[in-house]
Amino acid sequence: MTPTGVGFGVGAALSWGVSDFNAGLASRRATPLSTVVVSQTVGVTVAIVALGLLGEQYPGGEPIGWAIVAGVAAFVSLVSFYRSLTFGAMGLAAALTGVIGAGFPVVIGAITGDRLRPTDVLGIAVALVAVVLVARPANDIGIGRGSLPFALLAGLGAGVFFIAMGRSTAAGGETWWPVAISRGIVLGLAVITTIGLRRAGTTVRSATPLMAVIGIGDMLGTALFVASTGLGALGVSAVVASQYPAVTAVLARVLADERLAPTHVAGIVLALVAIALIALP
Repeated sequence: MTPTGVGFGVGAALSWGVSDFNAGLASRRATPLSTVVVSQTVGVTVAIVALGLLGEQYPGGEPIGWAIVAGVAAFVSLVSFYRSLTFGAMGLAAALTGVIGAGFPVVIGAITGDRLRPTDVLGIAVALVAVVLVARPANDIGIGRGSLPFALLAGLGAGVFFIAMGRSTAAGGETWWPVAISRGIVLGLAVITTIGLRRAGTTVRSATPLMAVIGIGDMLGTALFVASTGLGALGVSAVVASQYPAVTAVLARVLADERLAPTHVAGIVLALVAIALIALP
């Protein structure tokens, strides 16, 4: 991958990390669905404006199809992740989601014919240890049984999202069309789910600015990730972008004074080591 591609991946990690930290704060004031609806409304609006300004050519059926798949996966991942943030420590939930999201594209690539390098195998092994440490309760500071399944589902959704967005870009979807379509799908599914449950949820006015930041950060991170995939391998882009848990964990520790047990710190460190191993050229 080119240095520019790596830079885009790091930019995606920074954007998603800030977005996820704010999501953790907002989801404790409002429901996950209301957080998704408000944040994605802002994100889709920004994406549409970008499309109007840049004038990208409308893509064909295959890029649109993959963008739709990415949107469905992103909806599952976002709602599950925001739900996981309402339990336990947000840095731990983010780390677990990031490890699974980074490793899944590599595993799928191996199944479909990609060769796993020794560093990939080592990275996956380290990731499994990280999952155990992050999920393990310690001194009553843990990811929590209620949070664990949601964090796992969020990670799987993130992995499918990475793969589908990469396929959409490779099929000629450029950058902003896949972003706008996938985010539009997320917003549409959130609205439909809200209506189906007949429960709009509570949107606290004080959380609205946070939700706007979430939407902008999530959209910008997605655009940077798509740009990164166009300059290198999808697996490398996914693992570089998946370093966002480090940003979330640092912000949670510095700004929210979130306490972490030693085993959890070790798990987060190993999660980042695993991502770095997988991303090695």
